[in-house]
Parts: sequence; structure tokens; C-alpha cells
Amino acid sequence: MIAPGVRLWFATDAILRRLRPTRLRVAARSVVGGAWMGAGSERWRDEVDEEVYARRYAYHDTDEHNLRGLFEWEAAAIASSFPSAGRVLITSAGGGREVIALRRAGYEPVGTECHPVLRQRAVDLLTRSGLEASVVRAERDRVGEVSGPFDAAIVGWGAYTNIRGTRRRRAFLQELVAHLAPGAPVLLSFFARDGDPRRFRWLSGVGGTVAGLLGREPVEVGDVLDPTWQHYFRREELEAELASAGLRLERWVRTPYAHAIARVPGDLSARPPVRDSSVTPLVGRRGTR
Repeated sequence: MIAPGVRLWFATDAILRRLRPTRLRVAARSVVGGAWMGAGSERWRDEVDEEVYARRYAYHDTDEHNLRGLFEWEAAAIASSFPSAGRVLITSAGGGREVIALRRAGYEPVGTECHPVLRQRAVDLLTRSGLEASVVRAERDRVGEVSGPFDAAIVGWGAYTNIRGTRRRRAFLQELVAHLAPGAPVLLSFFARDGDPRRFRWLSGVGGTVAGLLGREPVEVGDVLDPTWQHYFRREELEAELASAGLRLERWVRTPYAHAIARVPGDLSARPPVRDSSVTPLVGRRGTR
């Protein structure tokens, strides 16, 4: 059963989306979205996320999405920056798409996932596919109980955008780095922004004011509610968060899906040779997680 507050937010969001695409709609969505972000409790945000998960086709009773393989931009990033073999930690592993693709490519992946339904779906699919890999439980915005060191890491498709607040993101990165070997690369994907357009300033201004009055978590420039809580990154913002965990930003790519490669400092000469473009036998298309 959908909680009344969640139902009201989805109804409000649907009304705003039906407005003509004018500056008025941008202003209305910014003000209303900012107010909801500032007023919403942690539980409310989790309930909104849960409702979105329930509605998304990629997580319904089909294996198509999770067997589609890596997206072309993921395959290219891995080919250019990852070692040719080794242990790969995949956080926010969802239904197992990345885990399955990397296992078939010869890696030793270990996935972690906070959503119990998605995690079980990944475990079942791995078993049915005859693949030896694991997807273990993790708390939200945490890496999970895994045993390192790992030779590389992937923060699951778009998941970094859904970690709320720079404080939590920095803590997550610090926990991630603790499981990685020196020189290990990290692939992150996210929503990106150039500068601070008016709608981001309105969202953070309204949301920050409401959050301050109610004692809620601050709303930052780049935060949106669409319909879940998401954050759009500037390059320098991401670079600062990575640096706080000791990671060095090596590559920032905006298209076709914004992503970055960061690396743990260390002796890179000891790494296995870089893979070629055959890293994945299955390359999928860009889609919606």
C-alpha cells in the first residue's frame, strides 16, 4: 500500500509534468520540488524510491535487462582503464547485469545490493546461468560486508547520483577505497551539470529554507526530485568528493551517459595489462535504470 504522503507527491509530480514546457513549468517544478525535498523525511524519501523501483520495467519479472551485457560506454571505460583480469567490486549491483557481464568476460566480480528483491533476483539469475559469482547484502549508501582487496570497482549504473548529500557520498567513497588495492580504478556514472542553472538554485534555495525550518538534511545545489532524489554533478564537485577519499580523477565523460574513472594512488606498474575492446561479449544499449 502506498503511503498517503508518497501518493500525494506522485500526484503532484504528474500534474506538474502535464504543464506546457514553459518557464512557468520550470519555476513551478523547482519551487514545488524544492519544498518537497526540504520537507520530506528520510523515511518518506525511502518510500518514494521503493515506489519507483516497483514501477520500473527493468526490475519486473524478466531477465532481458540483466542479460543485456555492458553498455557501450561501460565496455569502453573498462577496456581503457581496468586490468585484464582480477577481482572487481560492484556496488549497487541491482539485478546483476554488471556482475554477469564481467563474470562472462573472465573477471571475478563480487556484487553488493541494498534492495532485497533485486539482490535475490541477481542471486537466482546467477544460479540459473551457471555462473560462479556472488551478490551480497549492503545497507543503503554503504559498500557492504565484503573481503578485499579488489583490483577494480564499479559503482552500479547511475547509483552515485542517488546517494543523498556530499557527506554520505564522501563516507561511501572512503569505505569503498578501504576495500581496493593500490592503483585500482573505479568507474562511476551519474547525472552531470554545467554551472548552476536557475532551476538548481531555486530548488536548493526553497528546499534549503524548508529543511532549515524543519531541521531536515540540507538541500544542495544540484539536488532534484524527479521523482526520486537525485544529484547532478559539476566536474569540480565530483573531483573534490573523490579527492576526499584519496581518489584521483582520471577521466570525465559527458556522453552518452556521464561517467568518470578515478583511481586509488599506488604502483600501477604491478597491474595486469589493460584489456582490449573484447572485454565484454554482450554490449547493450543505453537505457533507463
